Amino acid sequence: MKLATWFFVVCVLFLSLMQPVAAWAQNLNASISGFVLDPSGAAVPHAQLTFINTATHVTRMSTTNSAGRYLLAGPDVGTYDVLVKAPGFKAWHQTGLTVSVGENITLNVKLAIGAVTQTVTVAANAARVNTSNAEIGGVIGHSQIASIAVNGRDYITLAALVPGAVSRLPDSPYTGGGSTGGGSNIVFNGVRLGANNWMVDGAENLDTGSDVAPETYPAMAAIQEFRVLTSNYSAAYPAAAGGIVNVAIKSGTDQFRGSAYEFFRNDALDANSFFGNKAGLPVTPLKQNDFGFTFGGPIKRNKTFFFYSQEWRRFREGLTTRLHTPSPLELEGNFSQSPILSNAKSLKTPPGVAKSCISGLQINPSCFNPNALALIKAGVFPTADVSGNSFINYVAAPVEPINYGQELVRIDHRFSDSLQLFGHYIHE
Repeated sequence: MKLATWFFVVCVLFLSLMQPVAAWAQNLNASISGFVLDPSGAAVPHAQLTFINTATHVTRMSTTNSAGRYLLAGPDVGTYDVLVKAPGFKAWHQTGLTVSVGENITLNVKLAIGAVTQTVTVAANAARVNTSNAEIGGVIGHSQIASIAVNGRDYITLAALVPGAVSRLPDSPYTGGGSTGGGSNIVFNGVRLGANNWMVDGAENLDTGSDVAPETYPAMAAIQEFRVLTSNYSAAYPAAAGGIVNVAIKSGTDQFRGSAYEFFRNDALDANSFFGNKAGLPVTPLKQNDFGFTFGGPIKRNKTFFFYSQEWRRFREGLTTRLHTPSPLELEGNFSQSPILSNAKSLKTPPGVAKSCISGLQINPSCFNPNALALIKAGVFPTADVSGNSFINYVAAPVEPINYGQELVRIDHRFSDSLQLFGHYIHE
């Protein structure tokens, strides 16, 4: 058995063994269909249609029936050249037919009388109108994913570009929940968050524990594009009353290609906050690094392809905190000079506490709880750093470290024109 075949078998077995965490796609719900007609508008039966993926050079075939209709189910996302041949007609050739995730394309062909050795070439440059279904939504393409600046590098942020979407994502990229921190706080057409559904390569990607957020967050560098459906979607999709987000992972091509990247933010480029300035503190620390690489290509040309990406994120942010910390007198039980009790004459004795423990604004230290005494002796309470009689006497910017990493691999294999297999594995 050849090395490439062995490699493919090992990859398939690996993905199969990891099935509890690997997402196996059903399909991307895309299709190309239409009619092949002669100059008079009559059907042309038994016409041969060839669809060539320009990135992988993998070909798919289809044949018209007696009514001149054809159907190509489940084409991969990408750009295709289409060749149509029928006896007694000139060959028809279209270049640049783009197939997006979940798109149902209607492509009708009108052949011209002539020898099959002659070819009529058409360039696909006109905008298409969806006439095959009533789905409403939009596609976030690769150019948008690659060129739009996204705080936190979370692809979900771009879903807000679709009409009907309202983003409630936080300004800070790591305060919204989720593995990458962006969360899923986007609503579509006013429907609650729990009504959304998330998919990757046509397979469900919903975290069933929360029933709100995605299970995994593919790196933006690994996403080819994604489709957001907001209403009128077909029964082919999982149950959802809100929006459906279907992500297409990049696949390998017939050439080896790779990329490396880093996106960063740094406190040297930031202004100070209002409360930091007021307290005389420096700019809160911020070190945000998002870096990784992608690599893909053929295992066996025109047959088996792979794509791999790995991404790391290092996030260090100082969050300005304003609070009251006990003063030395308060730690001794003396609250006579506490700003919040400036007009009080006595502390209230809680139920179950001896009245002798409290006298005016003084708590007898002999009545302190042993656990409270242990905390005081351990020095867990910070020292007040704001002068005056303000209740807020401590302002700080503690740094919260967040480390994140993700590996993603996708394998595509073509057994024949009518049978193809692909699978992906994501580890976060």
